[in-house]
Amino acid sequence: MTINQIALLNRWIQENRLVTVHIHLRYEPIIGRILSFEAERNTCLIYDDDLKEVHHLSLKEITSIQGFKEK
Repeated sequence: MTINQIALLNRWIQENRLVTVHIHLRYEPIIGRILSFEAERNTCLIYDDDLKEVHHLSLKEITSIQGFKEK
């Protein structure tokens, strides 16, 4: 992960920004907020706004994270 990507994740955390997270082997993305990111462990906590669940994900599980865009 690059310094720019880490900075973007930290900005989204501070802004409490809604994001779309695509995960390997999962059809539907998670739409939620990044609660925390641990660079040393390459993990993050994502709060799923729809299901009201917290997901602890390794960056290896994530195919992409984007700022949420309404359709």
